[in-house]
Amino acid sequence: MLHNIQISVYQNALSTKAKTCRLIDFLKNEDTRAAVQAVREMQDKERRADAKKLLPAATISGIFRERNIKGIEHYNGLLCLDFDGSDNPGISADDIKTMVSEFQEIAYAGLSVSGAGVFAIMPTNNTDPADHPAIVDFMRNVFLEVGLLIDGACKDVCRLRFISYDPAAWWNPAPVVFDAKRFIQEERERQRQAVKNAVPNTSGDQVQTKVERYVSAIVAQGRDITASYQDWLRIGFALASEFGMRGEVYYHQVSQFHPKYDYLKTEKKYLELCRNGGNRVQIGTFFKLCHENGVKP
Repeated sequence: MLHNIQISVYQNALSTKAKTCRLIDFLKNEDTRAAVQAVREMQDKERRADAKKLLPAATISGIFRERNIKGIEHYNGLLCLDFDGSDNPGISADDIKTMVSEFQEIAYAGLSVSGAGVFAIMPTNNTDPADHPAIVDFMRNVFLEVGLLIDGACKDVCRLRFISYDPAAWWNPAPVVFDAKRFIQEERERQRQAVKNAVPNTSGDQVQTKVERYVSAIVAQGRDITASYQDWLRIGFALASEFGMRGEVYYHQVSQFHPKYDYLKTEKKYLELCRNGGNRVQIGTFFKLCHENGVKP
């Protein structure tokens, strides 16, 4: 099913201009075989990292005008899951491939550039890139149950995948498409119930529904309301005050339109805000900043 999927491919990590090609051609390309092998044979880590950045790289999850969430022209719903050797000590790359291949939803599993890790591609029916991180988080928990750790950076829908080479890659000609839409629907309902039960001093569903309406408007308009660092912090404090860690998904949805948005940095910042007393800023601050930036659902 990967044959007709189109992705963006960049000449290297520093390139800002991409060409469109078929995913299958990127995965089976042998033109860079010698360059990949040369990287694998390098002993110096810094030299190896620099050489890796010169290899072609792709955004597996879609076609992009520019490498940020606002630049998505077409989102294909694919997850690209990294199983780094350093994150999974004691498990060989071949064993990782074998373990991953037991999941019927996995379409491809092959060696990473280093040769010590594995990346896998998993199709889903998701059509909203804003939900991409939550789906990857779910799969991280699924694979943890079998003893494999997925790199958290995979939650970044814009993340580059460097070209690699693996003559023994595992292919599944008919993978089961993961029902991500159902998962997201169930997860949102779970979050609503959790907030309703855990935050008795708010108006419960009414507050969450209102927040979701504003967040949806921000996403629909592609509007950045976090241009000011202080406003970004205030929004995070407001969401942390109202929802605790359950508000992280909203923080990402609101933050994603800033030109320097980074998923992992945003995740780390939200955790800090939750730990540092978000209750000093109330949810009304979020609505106020929305209005000041012209967001009205």
